[in-house]
Amino acid sequence: MTSDTQAQRDDPRPWTEKDPAWAQLRVAPLDAGDDVAIAERARATEAELDEYRRFLRLAQLFPGEVCPPPRLAQIWALHDGSEGLAALNAPYDISAGQGDIPHCAPRYAKTRRAYAQYFGSAPPEEIWPGLPQMQESSPRRSGVAAAILLAVVAVLLDGVSPVFRVLLFAIAAALVARSAYLAFR
Repeated sequence: MTSDTQAQRDDPRPWTEKDPAWAQLRVAPLDAGDDVAIAERARATEAELDEYRRFLRLAQLFPGEVCPPPRLAQIWALHDGSEGLAALNAPYDISAGQGDIPHCAPRYAKTRRAYAQYFGSAPPEEIWPGLPQMQESSPRRSGVAAAILLAVVAVLLDGVSPVFRVLLFAIAAALVARSAYLAFR
C-alpha cells in the first residue's frame, strides 16, 4: 500500500473531498467516447452508472478485494473487454460477484464498508442491498430451490401417471434454466 493510500484511509473527511482520482473518474467516459454504449447495453439508469463509477473507484483502490452488488456486477461484466474499462484501470474480476452470494459475501460486506468510509455515507439500498436482502432475492438461489422441491415431489408421488412426473421434471428444468439466465444476463 502506498503512503498516499494510507493517508487517504487515515483522513476522516469523506473521500470525495480528498481524492483527485475520484474527481477524474466521475467525468471520464466509461466507453471509448461516451457512456451511451454501456448505458444502452446494460439498460442502466443514470443512478446505476453513478454507483458503477463509485464501485470502479473502489476496484481501483482494492484490486481483487471488492465485490459489486448483482446489478453492478451485470454492468461490469458487460463492460469487460472495452477500451473504456481498460483506460479506467479497473480490470474485470470474474471471481467478484456472478450471483454467487455465499462465495462473495465477505468481500461484498467489505466493499459496503469501504464505500461508506470513502464516500462518507452508506451505499443506497436500492442498488447496494444488504447481504440478507441479497440472499433472499437471489434469482438463481430461489429458482434452484423451487426446482429441487418440484423434483423431490415428482419422485415421492406414488401412483401418479408418468406423464405428470415428466411434466414436473420439465417445470423443474425450466426453473433452473430461468435462474441461470437471470443470474448471468
